Order: sequence, then C-alpha cells, then structure tokens
Amino acid sequence: LLGDQQRGEEQSEDDAEIFRAWYAGKGKLMVNLLGSLFCLILVLGLDLWLIPGKGIRGAAIASSIAYGSTALYYVTRFCLSTKRSPLALFLMRGKDWKIMKDIYQQALKRRT
Repeated sequence: LLGDQQRGEEQSEDDAEIFRAWYAGKGKLMVNLLGSLFCLILVLGLDLWLIPGKGIRGAAIASSIAYGSTALYYVTRFCLSTKRSPLALFLMRGKDWKIMKDIYQQALKRRT
C-alpha cells in the first residue's frame, strides 16, 4: 500500500515540476511561490491531522493529497494562462502517436 502511494506521490511531484519549470522560464515566479506555499500548508495541516491516528500511513496519505492537489493547481493555472483545455494536455493527438511510434521503432532497432 505504501509503495503505491509513494509512486503516486512521486508522479504528482514530477508532473508539477514541468509546470514549475515553465513558469520559472516565463519569469512568473509568484505562481511558483504560491504553489509551493499551497503545498506546504496542505502538507503541514494534513500531517498534523492524520499522523497522530494513522502514523506513517497518515504521512503518506497527507503527502499524496498535498502533492496531487499542487499538481492540479499548476495544471489549472497553466490552462487559464494559456487558454488551453485540460484535455489538450493529456489526450494524445495524431502527431503524438507518430512520435511515440518513432520512439518505439528506434528502441526496437537498438535491441537488435
């Protein structure tokens, strides 16, 4: 159980990292500051609430919720600032499938 939660936590953190880098590159550091502050408040509040009753599992749940919520914050801010649909970020289009096919074919060539 904890291993699955930790992997989910790491994935959410990686997802948010992409958006933090984009905002830093655009010079919008206040967005990153607010996202980090939001995450800190969530982690601290949820830890104080969940750890006494659930121990390490409570800490894992708190971190997963906080990092997932922070990733959602960055996705929302990105979509609002670029006027893109959230679906456009996560659905693959024809060009994306072609890129994936090319990467797969190159990987197969390297194996043989």
